[in-house]
Amino acid sequence: AVLWGRRANATLLEWQEGEGVVTVTGEHDGYTFLDDPVVHRRSLTLDKRTGCVEILDVLACAGRHEARVSFHVAPGCDVTGADGEVRITRGNERLRIASSDGRFEVVAASDEGMTGWVADAYHRKSPGVSVFLIVDVDGDTEIRTSIEVEGTRGEA
Repeated sequence: AVLWGRRANATLLEWQEGEGVVTVTGEHDGYTFLDDPVVHRRSLTLDKRTGCVEILDVLACAGRHEARVSFHVAPGCDVTGADGEVRITRGNERLRIASSDGRFEVVAASDEGMTGWVADAYHRKSPGVSVFLIVDVDGDTEIRTSIEVEGTRGEA
């Protein structure tokens, strides 16, 4: 099966950098082939002081869709999800992914499907975990997600 039969056209729309914050915004047309075309615009804002990343996904469309914001987790990480957040842990390193705009689903790699597998090189895959934020969309929609670093290397 061909996974990448059609390539999306991506455009960098804006890059702003201040003393404590960096924001980058881009969009792509990868979903404009749908019966109800969707343009996906994403802004990422990094707070340099805290390491927190705020993600704003804007979906421009007229109809109803089920959107999935995907996060792929490397092998060796523990992933737990509850309500509007997911926690990813590896040793003393901890991340929290949170959103009030949908529901999280955590899927570990298995032989039955392609979800959850990660690759560190071409034609090489390892079992990992995929985290999906699933959002019911009805017309133009904004989805807000935050990624917060809760622990750092060297902490006891």
